[in-house]
Amino acid sequence: APEVAAYEFQSGGIVEVLEGLLDKFKTELRETETAESNEAHNHDLAAMHLGNTISRDQADRDEKAVARGQRAEAAAKAKGELGETRADMAETKKLKADTESTLSIKKAQFEENQQVRAAEIEAIAKAIEILSSPEVAGSYAKHLALAQGSKGAVSFLQLGRSARRAKISNVAKLLQQRGMALHSKMLLEAASAAAANPFAKVIGMIEGLLEKLKAEAASE
Repeated sequence: APEVAAYEFQSGGIVEVLEGLLDKFKTELRETETAESNEAHNHDLAAMHLGNTISRDQADRDEKAVARGQRAEAAAKAKGELGETRADMAETKKLKADTESTLSIKKAQFEENQQVRAAEIEAIAKAIEILSSPEVAGSYAKHLALAQGSKGAVSFLQLGRSARRAKISNVAKLLQQRGMALHSKMLLEAASAAAANPFAKVIGMIEGLLEKLKAEAASE
């Protein structure tokens, strides 16, 4: 019948349209799914890249932090060592200065002692010269030669008492003056001993003192 044929024709057209829409929707769905899949994959890749970048940055920061810490530790150590070195140098300089000062003082003291010893020896030699003057024994050399024998000793004992007292008085004054000028305890004691002892004993004492002074001067 014509109505049936017309219906079938219309139905067939609707089915075709629907089937076409179905295919279109399926295609669009596949494309959408593919696009979403690609987008998800790209997102994963971007997230992975970002994560790797963050990890590298964190590792770099950690490495730099460790390096800074090591440098700070090395700097602190170097600073400490520098401080110790400076302290050692200061101590060495002080020791050097103290040593030089001590040596300078000792040198000055040695020179002063040598001058005092020379002046003491000169005073004693002068005292011996007075005691050994021609008025008493001809000369000091003659006195030494004579004093070794009994005749020499007798000759000295035979000198006038007043002449001996005058010589001893002059020697005592000389030693007293030189002792005070030099602040020499030895000469002052010798002056007192010369005034208090007999002539013969004074000679021996002065000779012994001269030898002692020479020995002390040589040992300093």
